[in-house]
Amino acid sequence: EDPSRPLFLRPSLTYFFTRLWYYDSENFWKAFWHILPSNQSVHLRLVARLIPTSVIANEAHNINQLTPLLEKLQNGEKIATEAIMRLLQSLRTLQIERDALWVDFFDQVSVHLHNEFAGDLATLTSDTLERTTEANVKKACGRIGRCLLEWVWQERKTSENDWYNRLGGRWAVPLVAKTYGTNVDQSRILLKKVLELTKEDNFPIDFLAALTKHVDKIWECDPKFVTSVYRTVLTHAEISNEDTHWGGYIISFRSTRRQDYDMCEYELTEHFPKFLQAAPSYATQAVIQSLNCFIPDFYFYRDLVEENPLADSIETFNFRGKSAHLVQDQSHLWDARENTDELIKMADVLFEFISELTMSKESLPLLDCLLDVFRDEVRGAFFWKRLLNTGSQFPKIFGSRLFDLCTARPIQIRDETSDALSMFLGAAAVEFTSDQLCQIEESILELPRKTKDEDNQSSLDLARNRLLTQIPMNLLRTDEAKKIREEMERGDRVPLNHPPLSFSITKELITEEKRFQDKGIDTSSPENQELHRFFKSLDDFSSEWRNSEPTERATRLIFPQLQEAHAVLKSDTAANKEIINSLGHKLTNCVAILGRIANTLEGESFAFCRRVLLEGAKHEQPKPNPLYDDQSDSSAYSPYPRHEAASGLLRLAFHQPDPEMLDAIERLANDPVPSVRMVTAMELALVYVKAPERFWHIMDNRAIHERNHVVQEYLYFTLNRVVAVREENEAKTTRIMAKLLEHTPPTKRVKPSDSFIPLLMWLAINRENYWALKTIKDTFFQDPIQFANPLARAVSEVMRKYVSPKHLETIEGRERAKRAILWVSSVITIASEEIAKLYSTSNEYWTEEETEKLRETYTIIETVIRCLYSAVGRKSDSPEKQVKEIASELRCEFYNAVGPLMQRIITFAQDSEKGIMLAKTAHYFMQLLTSFLSCSPKEVLHLAKEVVRSSEPFGYNLDAIAVMDVVEFVEIILADYRHEVRDDEECLKDLLNLLDMFAKTGWTDALKLVWRLDEVFR
Repeated sequence: EDPSRPLFLRPSLTYFFTRLWYYDSENFWKAFWHILPSNQSVHLRLVARLIPTSVIANEAHNINQLTPLLEKLQNGEKIATEAIMRLLQSLRTLQIERDALWVDFFDQVSVHLHNEFAGDLATLTSDTLERTTEANVKKACGRIGRCLLEWVWQERKTSENDWYNRLGGRWAVPLVAKTYGTNVDQSRILLKKVLELTKEDNFPIDFLAALTKHVDKIWECDPKFVTSVYRTVLTHAEISNEDTHWGGYIISFRSTRRQDYDMCEYELTEHFPKFLQAAPSYATQAVIQSLNCFIPDFYFYRDLVEENPLADSIETFNFRGKSAHLVQDQSHLWDARENTDELIKMADVLFEFISELTMSKESLPLLDCLLDVFRDEVRGAFFWKRLLNTGSQFPKIFGSRLFDLCTARPIQIRDETSDALSMFLGAAAVEFTSDQLCQIEESILELPRKTKDEDNQSSLDLARNRLLTQIPMNLLRTDEAKKIREEMERGDRVPLNHPPLSFSITKELITEEKRFQDKGIDTSSPENQELHRFFKSLDDFSSEWRNSEPTERATRLIFPQLQEAHAVLKSDTAANKEIINSLGHKLTNCVAILGRIANTLEGESFAFCRRVLLEGAKHEQPKPNPLYDDQSDSSAYSPYPRHEAASGLLRLAFHQPDPEMLDAIERLANDPVPSVRMVTAMELALVYVKAPERFWHIMDNRAIHERNHVVQEYLYFTLNRVVAVREENEAKTTRIMAKLLEHTPPTKRVKPSDSFIPLLMWLAINRENYWALKTIKDTFFQDPIQFANPLARAVSEVMRKYVSPKHLETIEGRERAKRAILWVSSVITIASEEIAKLYSTSNEYWTEEETEKLRETYTIIETVIRCLYSAVGRKSDSPEKQVKEIASELRCEFYNAVGPLMQRIITFAQDSEKGIMLAKTAHYFMQLLTSFLSCSPKEVLHLAKEVVRSSEPFGYNLDAIAVMDVVEFVEIILADYRHEVRDDEECLKDLLNLLDMFAKTGWTDALKLVWRLDEVFR
């Protein structure tokens, strides 16, 4: 045996073990234990796949053959750790489901855990638990789960590796929760530590997320612990908005700690109805205890204006033979409106459940039990209020049960509960005995007597009177109560029973007429009506043809309206100025729309449109606003007459320009309001068609004076439209660009709408313009870190426009592609060098600023691969979005053209200290290489191996999507190119190394391919 030679060149080893196992299992095990200490991972993979099958073939005999392996594991031998890992991976790969046979082995392994195989053990145990129906198997799974979680707690004490948190949250906690009943005491001890995590700063939320998801597996045997879960989770306030990430290394989703924690609360809310049915008393405790803490923290300090610490407002009263408590919580304010808080929704469920208990006599003992829980647990007035409201719906059931609340002074006088008590008295008075009514009356009459505060006297009198009015006159028992009631009725001073505060929402459409009325404008006056009558027809026309050309019929119908409206505006009208301006705007807007069909307008029609638009160009609106205009960086604007005039005049000038129109357009191009200049710049290219000299004059002027970035974007956009029309336009374009850059250098951030980069790169690549190339070199290349964002955009623009197979179909296209590839190659070199500098100047711990610089600079390199992937490797499940099939010859020519780019990126990534190949980039790269396999299978295979190796430090080989990438790649080789690579030892090494990087992490499909290679090439 020569260990330096690939496995595939040593077929005797595979054949020997396979046949030995088949004919002589005893000597198979002897050979296995002989070869194990050699620590040959390739041997381990080979024999690991035979062990599961061997054990199953002779359960009673062969399961005992694993005892030496367990002994080696117990002694801490490294080879045993790796052997266990290979064995567990094999079980996952072969999908062996002999649970009763293997779970005992797992159980013994779990006592000697190691991070090499703990994840595989957790996965196998979880799969076993999901499908088993055997009690003994479930118990064993429970022991394994508890061992795993105990091990995680121990490892977290000495390691900051987040892997333990993921293992604990994703696998260990669910296993313990699902098998909670197999050992309640030990499970409780382990899961209590999950709740204690909330005391840690920046604690891992994964544990809580798993526990809250599976509380339904716990309450059947330990509802008290579930109550503590509710209380702990729902009373903790997670306020951090720190970013969190979940998903794989390739596709990652972003969230925040607060959002992640909200999902824990949501899970508990979703479970609550079933928890309430399964363990009513404990569930009631859970929601009450949680709200006792939640309401003061969330509502009191948010809504209460006056400073009145809740701890000082606790009041005591008698309820159901013991002391109960009330804390003011302002619930009469916040509970009066619709509430979407998850905890309040749980309270809604609780009171619905209490209402259902009134439906049968068999449920009444449970109702009494829950009322006792209220007595012992409730603190906030919210619950007493809600309980009285429920009692009002079922007075026969709750009359006697809530009698104590009717005589409790805190319930009678507090704003939160007084209204609910009044409603309850009105509904339940007939249910009380004579003696109970006497006690209620006396307690109500005592309200104003027990105060020495004269200011409070009147409010207590009102509370007394309001409560007394809820008791029917014929049921009043005391003379004093009857006298007070008679006096109120004689003086018509009976207080109404309504909430102290209520909320309502009204909806109203705010029309233009309503806005006029709000400003005090009388739209019904004759002068205003004369103008207002045109509004609807003009609005309808504008709305219908806002984004299209009006038809001849629509134009014919609207024209008389426009002429009449214009005549009224030109007359000496006494209408309000607001209405005059509004009609002028509508008129200009409609005429600007007609500008789209300027070629069909003749004679008087064209002259009328021209006149209206010239007048609109001189309109006072929009008015300049220096404070806003100087900081304006958005293309959004509210249209006014000068906006509409700019748009319309440019359309007319495209067909029949004249000096007056061109003068007006130039004034609008120099308008003091940036949005007017922007609208003019958008379509200024229309002037170039008939008046090129005036066009360049306007552009030169704006190049000197324009400072607004949004307007500049549209100036560059306009230059893009005219630069290629005539050869001399190139020099004029660079002259204007140079003037703009003198006072406004390129920004370090570019927007998707930015037109400067596309124009600059067209000049550099298409025209090889000296000024453009020098500008790139002197600006972007001088500080590529600071200009990483525009450089990435430039790379994307160049790759998209000049580097794709279709560009190689012509001689000119090939020349442009060659120039583009050389330029992109230089950018990759510069970016690589800058990343190396970042590594050399940074300390061990990167600052947030340094990390951001690295990320943005690396994006330049990733953009190259992503664009190549889009050109030839992109796939789509949608038939209408399929990439056009590329001819084989053209694909291979493209492969040869871009090969240097791919190799340069791989060379950079291979630097063990300063190289980067993120998992997402590797994913695009592998898809790209798969599409190139037909061009050069051996070379592409070698590139693929280097891509995977370079991206391994960044987790690519740990991602499920990466496994699919590589499996697809290797399967194509095995199916279509096996004869080309089977006799090449280097190719075989590449294949083995490629799959080994995935097989050692335990991915099932990659393992299968490793084994298949042996069969294919034997």
